[in-house]
Amino acid sequence: MRAKIILRLAVVFVLGLVSTFPAFAADDVSLADLKAATRSLGFLQNLPRESTLAIGIVYASGSATSKSLGQQTAERLRGLPGPNNSSLKIEMIAAGDLAASTSHLDALYLVPGTTGSAAMIADVARRRHLLVMSNDPACLDQRCCMLMVRDTGRVEIVLDSALTQSAGVTFSSVFAMMVKHK
Repeated sequence: MRAKIILRLAVVFVLGLVSTFPAFAADDVSLADLKAATRSLGFLQNLPRESTLAIGIVYASGSATSKSLGQQTAERLRGLPGPNNSSLKIEMIAAGDLAASTSHLDALYLVPGTTGSAAMIADVARRRHLLVMSNDPACLDQRCCMLMVRDTGRVEIVLDSALTQSAGVTFSSVFAMMVKHK
Protein backbone atom coordinates (compact mmCIF):
# COMPACT_ATOMS: atom_id res chain seq x y z
CA MET A 1 0.00 0.00 0.00
CA ARG A 2 2.75 2.42 0.97
CA ALA A 3 4.72 1.60 -2.20
CA LYS A 4 1.69 2.47 -4.34
CA ILE A 5 1.36 5.88 -2.68
CA ILE A 6 5.05 6.63 -3.20
CA LEU A 7 4.81 5.51 -6.83
CA ARG A 8 1.76 7.73 -7.41
CA LEU A 9 3.51 10.72 -5.83
CA ALA A 10 6.58 10.12 -7.98
CA VAL A 11 4.43 9.96 -11.14
CA VAL A 12 2.62 13.19 -10.21
CA PHE A 13 5.95 14.89 -9.50
CA VAL A 14 7.51 13.81 -12.82
CA LEU A 15 4.39 14.79 -14.77
CA GLY A 16 4.45 18.17 -13.06
CA LEU A 17 8.06 18.74 -14.08
CA VAL A 18 7.50 17.59 -17.66
CA SER A 19 4.42 19.75 -18.14
CA THR A 20 5.86 22.97 -16.73
CA PHE A 21 9.43 22.90 -18.03
CA PRO A 22 8.70 23.24 -21.78
CA ALA A 23 6.28 26.11 -21.16
CA PHE A 24 8.94 27.97 -19.19
CA ALA A 25 11.63 27.34 -21.79
CA ALA A 26 9.42 28.44 -24.70
CA ASP A 27 8.71 31.79 -23.04
CA ASP A 28 12.32 32.77 -22.40
CA VAL A 29 14.43 35.24 -24.37
CA SER A 30 17.99 33.99 -24.07
CA LEU A 31 21.15 36.04 -24.22
CA ALA A 32 22.11 34.03 -27.32
CA ASP A 33 18.81 35.06 -28.99
CA LEU A 34 19.54 38.71 -28.25
CA LYS A 35 23.16 38.55 -29.43
CA ALA A 36 22.01 37.08 -32.75
CA ALA A 37 19.30 39.75 -33.06
CA THR A 38 21.69 42.64 -32.39
CA ARG A 39 24.16 41.23 -34.92
CA SER A 40 21.32 41.17 -37.46
CA LEU A 41 20.79 44.91 -36.90
CA GLY A 42 24.17 45.51 -38.50
CA PHE A 43 22.73 44.38 -41.85
CA LEU A 44 19.97 47.01 -41.85
CA GLN A 45 20.52 49.63 -44.49
CA ASN A 46 18.38 52.35 -42.99
CA LEU A 47 19.61 52.47 -39.38
CA PRO A 48 21.87 55.27 -38.21
CA ARG A 49 25.54 54.31 -37.98
CA GLU A 50 27.84 54.99 -35.03
CA SER A 51 25.16 56.43 -32.77
CA THR A 52 22.60 55.21 -30.29
CA LEU A 53 19.92 52.78 -31.46
CA ALA A 54 16.65 52.98 -29.57
CA ILE A 55 14.93 49.63 -29.12
CA GLY A 56 11.51 49.30 -27.55
CA ILE A 57 10.88 46.06 -25.63
CA VAL A 58 7.19 45.34 -26.14
CA TYR A 59 5.36 43.20 -23.59
CA ALA A 60 1.71 42.16 -23.31
CA SER A 61 -0.40 44.75 -21.52
CA GLY A 62 -1.88 43.61 -18.23
CA SER A 63 0.39 40.57 -17.88
CA ALA A 64 2.80 40.62 -14.95
CA THR A 65 4.60 37.59 -16.41
CA SER A 66 5.08 39.30 -19.77
CA LYS A 67 6.26 42.50 -18.09
CA SER A 68 8.76 40.51 -16.02
CA LEU A 69 10.03 38.79 -19.17
CA GLY A 70 10.29 42.21 -20.83
CA GLN A 71 12.34 43.55 -17.92
CA GLN A 72 14.64 40.52 -18.08
CA THR A 73 15.03 40.99 -21.84
CA ALA A 74 15.78 44.71 -21.38
CA GLU A 75 18.47 43.98 -18.80
CA ARG A 76 20.12 41.42 -21.06
CA LEU A 77 20.04 43.81 -24.04
CA ARG A 78 21.50 46.67 -22.01
CA GLY A 79 24.65 44.63 -21.56
CA LEU A 80 25.19 44.13 -25.29
CA PRO A 81 26.91 46.42 -27.78
CA GLY A 82 25.01 47.61 -30.80
CA PRO A 83 26.16 47.00 -34.36
CA ASN A 84 28.77 49.17 -36.09
CA ASN A 85 30.11 50.98 -33.00
CA SER A 86 26.64 51.99 -31.84
CA SER A 87 25.18 51.73 -28.39
CA LEU A 88 21.69 50.55 -27.46
CA LYS A 89 19.07 52.57 -25.63
CA ILE A 90 16.36 50.28 -24.28
CA GLU A 91 12.80 51.30 -23.41
CA MET A 92 10.01 49.12 -22.02
CA ILE A 93 6.60 49.61 -23.69
CA ALA A 94 3.31 47.85 -22.97
CA ALA A 95 1.69 46.70 -26.23
CA GLY A 96 -1.41 48.74 -25.42
CA ASP A 97 0.69 51.93 -25.09
CA LEU A 98 2.70 51.45 -28.28
CA ALA A 99 0.38 53.30 -30.66
CA ALA A 100 0.35 56.39 -28.42
CA SER A 101 4.09 56.36 -27.68
CA THR A 102 5.98 59.42 -28.90
CA SER A 103 9.42 58.04 -28.05
CA HIS A 104 12.02 57.91 -30.80
CA LEU A 105 12.51 54.24 -31.65
CA ASP A 106 14.58 52.51 -34.31
CA ALA A 107 13.30 48.98 -33.66
CA LEU A 108 10.96 46.92 -31.51
CA TYR A 109 11.64 43.61 -29.81
CA LEU A 110 8.51 41.60 -29.00
CA VAL A 111 8.68 39.24 -26.05
CA PRO A 112 6.66 36.02 -26.39
CA GLY A 113 2.97 36.55 -25.68
CA THR A 114 2.51 39.88 -27.46
CA THR A 115 0.89 38.46 -30.61
CA GLY A 116 -2.56 39.33 -29.26
CA SER A 117 -1.78 42.89 -30.38
CA ALA A 118 -0.41 41.81 -33.77
CA ALA A 119 -2.49 44.09 -36.01
CA MET A 120 -1.72 47.19 -33.95
CA ILE A 121 2.01 46.35 -33.75
CA ALA A 122 2.22 45.84 -37.52
CA ASP A 123 0.37 49.12 -38.10
CA VAL A 124 2.75 51.06 -35.84
CA ALA A 125 5.74 49.43 -37.55
CA ARG A 126 4.47 50.49 -40.99
CA ARG A 127 3.65 54.05 -39.96
CA ARG A 128 6.91 54.62 -38.06
CA HIS A 129 9.16 52.51 -40.34
CA LEU A 130 10.32 50.31 -37.46
CA LEU A 131 12.03 46.96 -37.63
CA VAL A 132 10.15 44.47 -35.42
CA MET A 133 12.09 41.48 -34.07
CA SER A 134 11.30 38.55 -31.80
CA ASN A 135 12.46 35.07 -30.92
CA ASP A 136 8.85 33.85 -30.96
CA PRO A 137 7.82 31.98 -34.14
CA ALA A 138 4.19 32.94 -33.40
CA CYS A 139 5.03 36.53 -34.34
CA LEU A 140 5.65 35.40 -37.92
CA ASP A 141 2.37 33.48 -38.02
CA GLN A 142 0.51 36.54 -36.72
CA ARG A 143 2.41 38.84 -39.11
CA CYS A 144 3.58 41.24 -36.42
CA CYS A 145 7.35 40.82 -36.68
CA MET A 146 9.67 41.11 -39.63
CA LEU A 147 12.60 39.24 -38.22
CA MET A 148 12.40 36.12 -36.06
CA VAL A 149 15.81 35.34 -34.60
CA ARG A 150 16.43 32.54 -32.14
CA ASP A 151 19.39 30.49 -31.07
CA THR A 152 18.60 26.94 -30.01
CA GLY A 153 22.16 25.74 -30.47
CA ARG A 154 21.88 26.76 -34.10
CA VAL A 155 20.85 30.28 -35.11
CA GLU A 156 17.57 30.45 -37.02
CA ILE A 157 16.68 33.70 -38.79
CA VAL A 158 13.44 34.12 -40.72
CA LEU A 159 12.61 37.34 -42.56
CA ASP A 160 9.07 38.37 -43.49
CA SER A 161 9.92 40.14 -46.74
CA ALA A 162 6.45 41.53 -47.38
CA LEU A 163 6.20 43.10 -43.92
CA THR A 164 9.69 44.64 -44.14
CA GLN A 165 8.84 46.09 -47.53
CA SER A 166 5.56 47.57 -46.27
CA ALA A 167 7.42 49.32 -43.44
CA GLY A 168 10.24 50.56 -45.64
CA VAL A 169 12.83 48.50 -43.76
CA THR A 170 15.68 47.24 -45.95
CA PHE A 171 18.46 44.74 -45.29
CA SER A 172 21.63 44.26 -47.27
CA SER A 173 21.35 41.82 -50.14
CA VAL A 174 24.00 39.59 -48.54
CA PHE A 175 21.89 39.23 -45.39
CA ALA A 176 18.73 38.64 -47.43
CA MET A 177 20.45 35.77 -49.25
CA MET A 178 21.63 34.14 -46.00
CA VAL A 179 18.27 33.94 -44.17
CA LYS A 180 15.02 32.05 -44.64
CA HIS A 181 12.11 34.01 -46.04
CA LYS A 182 8.47 33.79 -45.16
